[in-house]
Amino acid sequence: MAFRGLHVFLVQVFGIFLAIYSNSAAETVRRLEKPLLQTIAMTTYPLNDSSSTYTGYFRGPADTEIKNYRGTVDVITQGENNMFEAVFTNRKYKYDQWITLKSTSTRETVNLISNNNYDMRAQTIFVENNCEVGVEKYERGNITEYVATVRNCADQDKLSTYFSCLLVDQSGGSIQWGSRDLNYPGSPTIREYFKYVDTYYTRSEKGVYYAVLNYPAMKADNITLERFGFVLYVIEPNYSAIAASHYWFYDI
Repeated sequence: MAFRGLHVFLVQVFGIFLAIYSNSAAETVRRLEKPLLQTIAMTTYPLNDSSSTYTGYFRGPADTEIKNYRGTVDVITQGENNMFEAVFTNRKYKYDQWITLKSTSTRETVNLISNNNYDMRAQTIFVENNCEVGVEKYERGNITEYVATVRNCADQDKLSTYFSCLLVDQSGGSIQWGSRDLNYPGSPTIREYFKYVDTYYTRSEKGVYYAVLNYPAMKADNITLERFGFVLYVIEPNYSAIAASHYWFYDI
């Protein structure tokens, strides 16, 4: 009888262990790899006193969409090996001009904000292309946790990496923020939203980022997670760069 009781106890413990393990098993959202949507090169040529022509060379799948906000897209040519060539026209001294590439199949978006330097030149280095980004998902009861791993990024002085989220409340008000250093509490305005989404990194784990989402709490308070994903963000310190900043986003 004692043996039978021990057997039942061990079966129960093993069942609890399996339940805990299954709840915390990782689901691969994005395997560790480089961006599939990439800017390979850009050139610019001044047309006249008011406009410049930009040519961009991009790599992406067949469903890649290319838009030029506040400018025009003149020609898009699709070549071999997932390469695109796009020709744009932008007006000089008109701010807030940017080019967007988006692929639904890869869930990736790239934004390129042009510099105000309109001289003839080329840009061939886009450091985010070498980064490897992987994302895993864990379900822990009412909590959903995402863990992003970033590897092999070069020139990190001008590169920022983080989870980004946008929450909208029932009145239509919104608030957006990115991963914080866990050693710092964050601003009071944002802290009150950590019960819905908290995203952070620690100095002891280089290249690892966490996002903790509480969907039941969001539902109870009529909070909508409008946008959530991982970001590689580059600000170019060199005025000769055609793209003053470039922003890669993986939509989760």
